[in-house]
Amino acid sequence: MEYLKEVYQDFKVVPVKKFMTFLFFLTCCLGYVVMALFPYFSSQIIQYATDLNKLAYTYTFYLGISYVAYEVIWYFNYYIYSFLQTYYSDTIHKKIFHKIYSSSRKITKSIDQGKILSLVGDDIPCFCYLIDSITVYLSTIIMILVTLILVFKAHFLFGLIIVISLVIYFIFMKKNMDLFSKYYIEQKKHNDITNSVYVEELNALKEIKTLPIKEKFFKKLKTKLNRYSKAYFKKRTYFVRYENTSTIIPGYTKVILYLILLVFMINFHASIALVILIIGYYDQLTESLTDLVSSYREIREYHISVKRVNEILNYEDDLGNMFGKFRNDFIYGSIVFKHVSYQYNSKDVFDNVSFEIKPNTLNVIIGPSGSGKTTLFDLLLRFYPVSSGEIFLDGVNIYEYSDSIYASNITLVKQNPFIYNKFKHTVYV
Repeated sequence: MEYLKEVYQDFKVVPVKKFMTFLFFLTCCLGYVVMALFPYFSSQIIQYATDLNKLAYTYTFYLGISYVAYEVIWYFNYYIYSFLQTYYSDTIHKKIFHKIYSSSRKITKSIDQGKILSLVGDDIPCFCYLIDSITVYLSTIIMILVTLILVFKAHFLFGLIIVISLVIYFIFMKKNMDLFSKYYIEQKKHNDITNSVYVEELNALKEIKTLPIKEKFFKKLKTKLNRYSKAYFKKRTYFVRYENTSTIIPGYTKVILYLILLVFMINFHASIALVILIIGYYDQLTESLTDLVSSYREIREYHISVKRVNEILNYEDDLGNMFGKFRNDFIYGSIVFKHVSYQYNSKDVFDNVSFEIKPNTLNVIIGPSGSGKTTLFDLLLRFYPVSSGEIFLDGVNIYEYSDSIYASNITLVKQNPFIYNKFKHTVYV
């Protein structure tokens, strides 16, 4: 339960649709409960048909109704899931976009760009996947408990054999899934690093083409791919064990159950209905336990992805909420740097710099490469906070202006401007 509480904390960054989530859980539980009735109705049909009792028709009717109810319940469950997936995907994309926009440019250095790319493509849908897996996990527990009660009610000895088999099965499967999750985390990490190599290649394509560094770059990519492959194969090893175990242990247990049931039929005149009931419920229990272990694995897997998204949504840098709400839109353009100092990676870029730029004047800032010309404009654009001192625009500290007012009055045209793709412009006449 502690782990589920930790998972619950993941959803505090996104408003939860409580009513729809409750309906999703309710329909899942109802679907499993209805499914638990299938073996019982089947055994009753055989029992009464053997005795030539017309109640066999009644239970056949019940079985047919339960199949229809099962399909209807899961239809609504899938519809609700589609709604939740759309909601979470849309909400999280908007939140990440605004988080990146409202952060300083340090976010591109603090959070790997390859990670952001794989996160947007692979991890965002995992919010709804996680809800689905938790719902299946809890519903399956209810299903298993209900089924075990019915099995023990039918025959205590067979119930005991089934419980022992399921406990062994669950322990072995859980151990494999824990190791699977461990190497899945490594795989995700190395996938992020591999994506970063491609981002680096795209950003430095001109230099790669003009300098003899292609082979070094490719060697770097192969190193990252090898680490990814090792993590993948280790993860796959435990997944294969999981898949094999899901057939071996239940298969041999079913053979034992058949042998004991044969003994009971020959020596104690057990009915065919009991055989159908026990085997039917055992098949259902093994399938449910497999779903339980799979959903447990998925919870761990999707929890990792959700945590990665939350790292972006919870990211805080030294800009934080420094921007104010000052909304004076009548800007004349007086800029004053007053005793401004700025450090980058513990290195002084500016130390106690003061100057004034008056409105409607032409000013030139010159200096060798690396002297801080670009950084000066980055500070003016509020990309980074100053280490000490103040910057004023028309006598007001630049951090007191609201985002919209400041962005509409202060801009920068770079030597190599960024061209936006397929932006539509509206011209008012």
